[in-house]
Amino acid sequence: MSRSSTSLFGTLVTFVLVVLLGFAMRTCEVDEGAALRTIHSAGFADPKIGGYDAWECGGGEASRSFEATNPRGDRVQGVVCCSFSGCTKACTLRWP
Repeated sequence: MSRSSTSLFGTLVTFVLVVLLGFAMRTCEVDEGAALRTIHSAGFADPKIGGYDAWECGGGEASRSFEATNPRGDRVQGVVCCSFSGCTKACTLRWP
């Protein structure tokens, strides 16, 4: 291989790895226990936990969809978003 094709190959491999890492970070689920604690601490009852919701949380956050009864007694659907690092912010609820 010539030097330019080796450089192009390395750039392509780096690009593919960055894309895969970005996708993996968007498809991580919040731990069920953390999701339940966040939902209950916000005053919601009878939560039903779903799977990850890839596009409702920001970059660097894991997600978990849910359905629960809000403090007014209405059934609502939302998403729990938690930081991957766990030390920058607590989990939050979002409404799609």
